[in-house]
Amino acid sequence: MFLLRLKPKTSLNFHTMTLECYTSGGQSGCSQPYFPEISRYCSAIRSQAVCHRGGAQTQGRIRIYQCSCGELLFDGYKDPIVSSICDHFLMRSICASAGIPDRVGLLYKQNNTDDGLYEINAGVDSVYNLGKLYSWNNMSVLTNTAWYGPQARMINGSDGQLFPPNLFLTKNLEIFVGKISRSLEMEQSGYAEVDDLPAFKYIPAKSMNSVAIQRAKGFCNPDSPRFYNDTNVQEEGCAPAGLMDVSSVEPGNPRIYVSQPHFYNSPKELGESIVGIAGASLENDQTFFNIEPLTGVIVSAAGKSQLNVGVIKGNLRAFANMKDLIVPIVWMNESALIDAGTKAQVMRAVSAIHLTFVWGVILIALGASLVFTFAGVVVFSKYINKTSQNPAYDPLANDTDSISSNIHHTPVAIQPETFAQTPAVLQPVPQL
Repeated sequence: MFLLRLKPKTSLNFHTMTLECYTSGGQSGCSQPYFPEISRYCSAIRSQAVCHRGGAQTQGRIRIYQCSCGELLFDGYKDPIVSSICDHFLMRSICASAGIPDRVGLLYKQNNTDDGLYEINAGVDSVYNLGKLYSWNNMSVLTNTAWYGPQARMINGSDGQLFPPNLFLTKNLEIFVGKISRSLEMEQSGYAEVDDLPAFKYIPAKSMNSVAIQRAKGFCNPDSPRFYNDTNVQEEGCAPAGLMDVSSVEPGNPRIYVSQPHFYNSPKELGESIVGIAGASLENDQTFFNIEPLTGVIVSAAGKSQLNVGVIKGNLRAFANMKDLIVPIVWMNESALIDAGTKAQVMRAVSAIHLTFVWGVILIALGASLVFTFAGVVVFSKYINKTSQNPAYDPLANDTDSISSNIHHTPVAIQPETFAQTPAVLQPVPQL
């Protein structure tokens, strides 16, 4: 859902997010299902700590709070540790001034909100500039506190909803995602057919998983903790391949890493560190866009992401036997499919473009045939006219005359040949 306010050359685009329970699969965010207890993953992080439901740390045991999906996502839940501190009358004002929320949730207070103000080109000056992003939240470049280099702070590409028509097969796309404050590069990976609509399929570019490229662009945190000593898994001063360290763009700089679900396109060691996590697969875990190339309309899309937290054991006795790990918290699948009304409009537009192309080819062919026919008629009529005026007309004679006329003629004097005259003697013929 978005609101669009048009200007002569730009538009202001709001990405408004609203949870509608009746359209949600199984109403998982609204009612009965419960988020799995994190205690079940204690063995997965390979520590000797024992997990229980509850609050903080008691008698060497770590208590993990269990909540419903609605509380975890949108409604929020009261954290026992935070509540025990901020509910004290001496600490309430301090917690309020520090901006500590009364409830904890991944998307708490984000329902029916937007992720920022997008200023984009409306395609008035040129249709090929449609969707080009000029600014986000009135910034054409992110602040110096975001990321770790000037190129990473650039706001490039589109807002992910509008694309120009006539997309080329080899053209990559850039999409700015306000939720993580960075541009993502998408590469064309082939063709797809969605509900009888042909489309180009775009997936995250291979460069997104290249540590060297991400470091050169300024997306690597030079102070990133080492979770894996193997440099093939994690290089010094950067998160493991396939993970985005978004700590610099989040309040308080928490160790939050965004990846594709089940660490898809990341080193296998990340998934192997968590016992019980499902294996990654292309069908279930890959983000993609299917775009009809002639109109630039998205016919289907799936944004699949996983939120991970970097856990450092520190100096706490309870965590002495725990390894530093990147622990997955939740993965999300945000999918969209073109509706019947929009599909009909796209089909009409595509059919009109195809008909225009076909009729254009036909008209060009007819025009060319008419030109050749007219030229043939002119030549033939000229030949008929000349033969009717001169019956002995030979078309090759003109060619001979024209050739001989170009030859330089030199006068030649002809002398009569003289013969020596010898007297002839006549003999009488005898008569019989």
